[in-house]
Amino acid sequence: MEIISTQAITLQSTLYKDKHAILKLFTEKEGVISVMLYGLSPKKPILFSLASPITRSQVTYKRTSKDICQLIDAQVTVSNLPFRKDLSTLRSASLMIKALLLSQLPHKKAKKLFSLCVSYLDKMPTVDHAPNLAASFLLKLLLHEGLLKISPTCNHCENPSVTIESGESLCHRHMTSSKNLFSSEELSQLFTLAYSRQYDDLFKKKLNAEMLDRVKKIFHEHYS
Repeated sequence: MEIISTQAITLQSTLYKDKHAILKLFTEKEGVISVMLYGLSPKKPILFSLASPITRSQVTYKRTSKDICQLIDAQVTVSNLPFRKDLSTLRSASLMIKALLLSQLPHKKAKKLFSLCVSYLDKMPTVDHAPNLAASFLLKLLLHEGLLKISPTCNHCENPSVTIESGESLCHRHMTSSKNLFSSEELSQLFTLAYSRQYDDLFKKKLNAEMLDRVKKIFHEHYS
């Protein structure tokens, strides 16, 4: 069986028979994989760190005929401690992790999405308003999967957009519901969060709690 070495982000840990854990990792080379972590013990703090969501590591594993890969070696490269110092930062990072768990199929390669995730996680503990990054990540993830098209004009005509339904920007004429209407300023902010590649642009306006919830609603129209 092929042996693979790659960067990884821990997404989830499930305790197995008291002293072991099944880890879901988002890897640079193979997307989401599952590995078995044996021998969790207070005497092995590195294993507890590896099993903690948001932790980044360099892992070596062997593919098997089963769904769970055989972990050969793992070295923690970035712990999740910086995220635990601020509740907003931790919640924002956790939102990104949950989005990956919901959207990514096992062994579906997503190198660009991995790079984006690493970049945002590196930046998140250093900024004042982490929810802007979390919302941007959710929108960019939908773009990556071909499930979103934000535009100032309706995707079906030239009228101004007023809402987003099933990933489409729609006007009053083409929308099917008036429950999630956006102002032109709000749509402009969503456009920036989805398409901008400059961090300065992402933080020009603080994203309030209501807008973050609406971004989550857009995401959960596709992944629930």
